[in-house]
Amino acid sequence: MKSYNYKQIEQKWQEEWERAELYKTLEGAAKPKCYVLDMFPYTSGDGLHVGHTKGYIATDIYSRFKTMNGHNILHPMGWDAFGLPAENFAIKNKEHPGIATKKNIERFKKQLEKIGFNYDWNREINTTDPAYYKWTQWIFLKLFEHGLAYESYEPINWCPSCQTGLANEDLDGNACERCGTIVEKKPMRQWVLKITDYAEKMLADLDALNWPESIKESQRNWIGKSEGAEVVFPIAPSLAVKRKVLILHGFAGDPSEGWKPWLKKSLESVGFEVRSPKLPNTEHPDFDETMTFLKKETADFTGEDIIVGHSLGGQFALKLAEQKEFGKLVLVAPTIGGFSFPYDDWATNDPGYDFDACKRVLDEHPVDFTNIKAKERIAIFGTDDRGIPIKHADQLGTEWKVLKLDGVHHMSRQKSVLEILESIIPAMRVFTTRPDTLFGCTYCVLAPEHPLIEQLKDKIENWDEVVRYIEQTKKRSEIERMVEGKEKTGVELKGIKAINPANNEEVPIFIADYVLAHYGTGEIMAVPAHDERDFLFAEKFKILIRQVIAPKVIDKENPPKPGKPDTKRNIVHVFLKHPTEEKIIALRSKKFPWLTPITGGIEDGEDSISAAEREVKEESGYKNFRFVKKLPFKIYAEFFAAHKEINRLTLCDFLLFELVNEEKNEISAEERTLHNLEWLPLKDIRKLTPVSELDFMIDFLERGISVYIDSGVVINSGKFDGMESEKAKRAITEFVGGEMKTTYKLRDWVFSRQRYWGEPIPIIHCEKCGVVPVPEKELPVVLPGVEHYEPTGTGESPLANIAEWVNTKCPKCGGDGKRETNTMPQWAGSSWYYLRYIDPHNDTALVDKEKEKYWSPVDMYVGGAEHATRHLIYARFWHKFLSDIGAVNYKEPFTRLEHVGLIMAEDGRKMSKRYGNVINPDDIAETYGADTLRLYEMFMGPFDQATAWNTESIVGPRRFIEKVWRLQEKLRTENQEPRTGGTETLLHKTIKKVSGDIETFGFNTAVSQMMIFANAAEKDGITKNQYETFLKLLAPFAPHITEELWHECGHDTSIHLETWPVADESFIVDAEKVIAVQIDGKVRDMFTVSANTNDKDVEKEALARSLVTKWLDGKVISRVIVAKGKIVSIVTTR
Repeated sequence: MKSYNYKQIEQKWQEEWERAELYKTLEGAAKPKCYVLDMFPYTSGDGLHVGHTKGYIATDIYSRFKTMNGHNILHPMGWDAFGLPAENFAIKNKEHPGIATKKNIERFKKQLEKIGFNYDWNREINTTDPAYYKWTQWIFLKLFEHGLAYESYEPINWCPSCQTGLANEDLDGNACERCGTIVEKKPMRQWVLKITDYAEKMLADLDALNWPESIKESQRNWIGKSEGAEVVFPIAPSLAVKRKVLILHGFAGDPSEGWKPWLKKSLESVGFEVRSPKLPNTEHPDFDETMTFLKKETADFTGEDIIVGHSLGGQFALKLAEQKEFGKLVLVAPTIGGFSFPYDDWATNDPGYDFDACKRVLDEHPVDFTNIKAKERIAIFGTDDRGIPIKHADQLGTEWKVLKLDGVHHMSRQKSVLEILESIIPAMRVFTTRPDTLFGCTYCVLAPEHPLIEQLKDKIENWDEVVRYIEQTKKRSEIERMVEGKEKTGVELKGIKAINPANNEEVPIFIADYVLAHYGTGEIMAVPAHDERDFLFAEKFKILIRQVIAPKVIDKENPPKPGKPDTKRNIVHVFLKHPTEEKIIALRSKKFPWLTPITGGIEDGEDSISAAEREVKEESGYKNFRFVKKLPFKIYAEFFAAHKEINRLTLCDFLLFELVNEEKNEISAEERTLHNLEWLPLKDIRKLTPVSELDFMIDFLERGISVYIDSGVVINSGKFDGMESEKAKRAITEFVGGEMKTTYKLRDWVFSRQRYWGEPIPIIHCEKCGVVPVPEKELPVVLPGVEHYEPTGTGESPLANIAEWVNTKCPKCGGDGKRETNTMPQWAGSSWYYLRYIDPHNDTALVDKEKEKYWSPVDMYVGGAEHATRHLIYARFWHKFLSDIGAVNYKEPFTRLEHVGLIMAEDGRKMSKRYGNVINPDDIAETYGADTLRLYEMFMGPFDQATAWNTESIVGPRRFIEKVWRLQEKLRTENQEPRTGGTETLLHKTIKKVSGDIETFGFNTAVSQMMIFANAAEKDGITKNQYETFLKLLAPFAPHITEELWHECGHDTSIHLETWPVADESFIVDAEKVIAVQIDGKVRDMFTVSANTNDKDVEKEALARSLVTKWLDGKVISRVIVAKGKIVSIVTTR
């Protein structure tokens, strides 16, 4: 036998497979398809390490296995070569990104080829190839066309080191994920994708995906859906003097409609004098009559006062402002004299109204904007207003602050009220998932970065203290700020208060680092009775804690009886503890099967402690005891009180007292007729009955719970008392003028980078036409070559300095235009690459629809969990959009997902060049062989778990490989071993085990099983047929040696095109089975029978066994149950 020369063998077969195009994917094959996808690598380093190859080896095994099982395989590879990782590598090595990327790709490809992967290199893609990113740009244009790509000028995350803007998803806490630098907030023009429009779709479709639950949960958490309410807390004092406000309703309107009553209430809560009169003859308005009325109404108004005009009320507000000065003029969906209106549409849509009168008020009295006397002018329009053309918003002069509200009609309803209030006074806009707890809000908190703080600077009395706290917060990462158990810190904003809109109470406002500006609104209402974090903060700063939700319990044994009267009552339950023993006083009823703690009602004028003290004295007679503690919240309970024949609806306080001594008074005769006293050990406390609230009482004693965070019954909330939480959420939201809303933690995707190495964004800026998309026929917009590619640090991309590239013509008007100089992020090209593999050379379409219909969706996607969440969200967003516009056939891109556990370095740390602990797969393949490397990486441990590399352990897989090689010498003729022999049985068990393990990615146990078989074969011998079958099982794991041995066995075709073995179940069934004998639930004996023994004979043998008869002595068998192949269960009676 020749020696095992792995270098020669591996090189030989890699060259032969390439020559024969063994792994070329077939189009139109009459086979079931299987698309296996790797998360393609960033070409941003010196090469791959063994952590990268772990996932690639797994997909190679799986795709080879599927090929041998009759599937048409698509298993491609390409390069994620644009973006920060590649550019930073190039800058560090002082080499142009294009050159560095090309070199890295060549290096990576050689490494992959050396390990023997079955990639179809005819489908290789590169995200920096203009033929590829032409279609990345095409997708962007489609997003822009559908309103999903827009420009934003809001503050973004800016990395001072990378000198570019970053999405929230690119951060690690408040640091740049790439370089670790703390980011800053910097206002900058950015392109943003409206990924939030797809948040609900992405959530809804998760459950149907065959993904690890941990990845799906990460997706849910990243999207972060919250359902609740948006509520405004006005801030007071907002004025040095008391101002007056006039609210004018519209045509055929009324001051009691829509948002107007709530606005009046909110402004009055902070000290405004608000007038909201009904205008005269409102359905048939007369200009002179109305103006005469309004002049009288505003006779005492000064130049500091405010007018709010809605609809036709806006016209009258403007005409008043022509004649008299006001401090602020707020127009809400205004009709403006002199502007054009669709009067005919008004009459058609709302017949029966006197629109002719309305038309006269507007057309005969045009507004003279040059004569408007108002210090501050604000106009609010709804983009979906069918009566007021949105173009009117652009006809107002630059001295007007104009707000356009998406999806709002005529702003006659609540949805617009928040913007209207905020246009008049500073206010906090709070999103809460628990509007049912609004009455329990006793303080508010702003994130230290919130812009409202700067706006309120002049009113904050302790400004210097506030600034110091803000600066301290900047030094902490988000992880440090949000960590559980961290001591709560904060500073009160002295001199201002928020007004709780539920009860008009003033509550303090704090800034605190546990609130983040980008999470929610960066403003919270704190309800310390029902949130553990708020509770700890309130305790530290001595803030009022008010319970507004009581847990609801209904007594299961004594539920309320229909037809019986309901009686409400406040009660106490008291545990009176023994001074030296772990016991409490219990009352055993003489009339009912009850054992209860000391219990009684709270009388008028009593608090819970005084009521408890009275009940202890009355029911136990003890005189001297002390209060220990009280459950911080009341419990609402419903039960039938049999002794009163009524249903009790109670609010219960639970208190713990301890005896000081046993001195006592005699109990009254009435009490003695009702019950006896007894000491109940605390360990038997669950014997108390009927006590509906017992679980909460025990929890309090054992865990010391301080807050109740779940739903229940509303209390201490005015007219909403007694309402269930879920119903109260909507009712209280409407009461305070809020809006029920669904929000997401996910933010729209900041999609531009101020860097060179990325896809150019196909947009032209024209002074005349604005933002204009590049025509599709002009794609791709090619990234120009540059000499200086380093970031400028100015917030502009290096592309901005290339005048001959930037300056172009507007495709719309032909005038001068400028190209967009920001580039796309590294996530762009990787959000759709799996589609390009299907049709990589198509220059007329993103992908051929018929090819995509056949190959999509991806059947198996494997990649690193650390990048999976973000990448999968982006890819799913793009794919769902492409599905919506008909570019692809399916709504989801990836059917099944498996994530790769990290391979840690031998020192236990993550492999990194800076630690000097990187293991290069080239070195391992050179020393031990590619097949050994493949087997070792799969044998290290469970595929999705992190494991540490140990070079010494490679010896085991290498010895296994050599053992398989030597088995050539152990071949026996077919007649030397019966077909039913031990090797044949073990072989079929191995076929079944390896097949199942590959399907479930249990590669380590598959390798282990093959090692077991090889050991047995070496010991007992193996036939040629068995050996060839075993080689097929091993082939996906060790493709080179198995190909060589297959040909040594006389075959001239590739083993990788053979049919996968099928296990013969007749060899797998064990010849014997072990039976356990259970008597009254306890195993008393075990014995072995033939595998084909029937149940009757199993029962007979069990009953005849001496040990069983011993345990059955003196007992009567009531029944015997035989669970086939497992257990005999004998049930007895004495």
